[in-house]
Amino acid sequence: MADLIEYVRWRGDLSFRERPFNDVDNLIFSQIVYHSFDGIVPGTDTKGKISIKEAVKQYLNHPDAGGFPGLDQERNDEFLKLAAESVRFGMVEMSDYVNVVFNEQDGRRTQFCALVYHLPDRSKYIAFRGTDSTIVGWREDFMISYKETDAQQQALAYTKQMLKKYRRHKTVWRVGGHSKGGNLAVYSFAGLDQSLQDKFCAFYNNDGPGFDPEVFGSIEQDVREKMLSRYHKFVTTYDVIGMLFAEKEVRENPEEQPWLTIVASSAKGLMQHWMLTWQVLPDGFETRDKLENGAQAIGDVLDRWVHSASLEEREAFISTLFDAIEKEGSDIVEALSDAKRTAKDVIRELMNGNHKTRDMSRKLIAILGAKASQQLGGSALNVAETAFSAVKKGTLQLQSLAGKVRFPKAYPKRKTGKCQRLQRPPKVNRRRRKKTAQRGRHVDDIL
Repeated sequence: MADLIEYVRWRGDLSFRERPFNDVDNLIFSQIVYHSFDGIVPGTDTKGKISIKEAVKQYLNHPDAGGFPGLDQERNDEFLKLAAESVRFGMVEMSDYVNVVFNEQDGRRTQFCALVYHLPDRSKYIAFRGTDSTIVGWREDFMISYKETDAQQQALAYTKQMLKKYRRHKTVWRVGGHSKGGNLAVYSFAGLDQSLQDKFCAFYNNDGPGFDPEVFGSIEQDVREKMLSRYHKFVTTYDVIGMLFAEKEVRENPEEQPWLTIVASSAKGLMQHWMLTWQVLPDGFETRDKLENGAQAIGDVLDRWVHSASLEEREAFISTLFDAIEKEGSDIVEALSDAKRTAKDVIRELMNGNHKTRDMSRKLIAILGAKASQQLGGSALNVAETAFSAVKKGTLQLQSLAGKVRFPKAYPKRKTGKCQRLQRPPKVNRRRRKKTAQRGRHVDDIL
C-alpha cells in the first residue's frame, strides 16, 4: 500500500508535461496549503510568485514554522521536503497567499486561508485550507449547519478576485481543498456566473462536508447537475465529515454516484480524514466499493440529530459549546490538553444553558441511545435504554465525556408532587462481562 509520500517518490521525477495533472496531484496541493507560509508566499496585493522549493526551504528554516495537516508533524515535514525537492512539484509556483483569523465580539468569527498554484502547463489551482488548530476554525465548521459563514463569502470573493487578476492569462483553472476547504471550493464555484465557471476544468471536494438544504437550498445538487463531469468528491471508507448533509440516496448508495470516489486509507476510524493516510496508485487513488458500517451509523445519528432541531436551536447549542471550549484556550490542542476536565466543563455548560441548548443535548443522547438499541438490542443495552428514558423525562445528569451517568434516586411527578423510584440498570456479572469483551466487539459495530 502506498500513500502521498510514496506517490511523490514514484512520480516526483515526472513533470506535468510528461504526466498530466491527476486527482492525487489535487490532494498534494490541498495538503501543502495547510502549512503556514505567512511572510513567505506573496500576498494578493503583489504580482510576485515563489516556487514550492524555495518556499519550503524558507518555511523549514523559520523558527515559527508549523502546520496542522495532521497529528504527525514529522511525517508532514517529510512529505513537504520530498515534494519541494521533486521535479514535479518543486518548480510549481505559489502566489496570492491569504491567511486570516478573526474572533471578534461582534460575532465575526472566521478562519480563512487560500493561495494560487501556477503549474508549468500554464494551468492554475486555487487551494483553500481546511480547519486549522484554532477554536475559531472549529467553531466555523459547525456554523455551516445554521448559516452561511464568513469564510464561504471570502472564498467566493477570493475566487472572483483571482479570475479578474489573471484575466489576460490564457489558462485553465481548478479549485479545491480538504475538509472545510473542500466545502469552500464548491461554494465559491457555485457562486460564479456561468461565463466564469466555464474557465474551470475541474473543482474538488476532498472529504469536505456538504450543504444543509435548510440553509443553502440545493446549491450542491444544482452545480453537480450542471457540471457533473467537472465535479470530483473524495471520501474514505470510514467517512463521517465528507458525508455531512449528504442526501439520503448518496449516503445509502455512495458507490452509485459517478462524481463520488471512495478512497482506501491505512488508518482506522476518524483518523482516515488525514490525507497522508490515503492510499494511491501511480495515476490515481486506490478505491473501495462502499463505506464501513460504523461510519454509516454515525452519519445516521448526526443527520437525525441535526434535522431534529431548528436553526435557532443549532445556533444556541454550537455557541454554548464553543464558548465553553474557548474558556480552556484559543487553540484546540491547548483546550484538549486536559480532555477530562474540558469535557466536564463543557457538559456542565451545555446542561446549564438555555432550554434550546439543553434540548439539543438531550436529543443527541436520545438518538445515540436509540441507535445503540437498534444495533445491539435486548438486555445488552439496559443502561442505554434507561438513559434514553431518563433523557426524555429530563432527569439525566452527565458527569464526563466518557458517558458516565448518575441516575437520581427519585424525582417528583409534575402533578402529584410525589416521588417514584427510577429503576437502576441490573448489575452485570463481571465474569460474563469479561468474556463478552474478549469476543472483540468493535465500537463501530456498537454505533
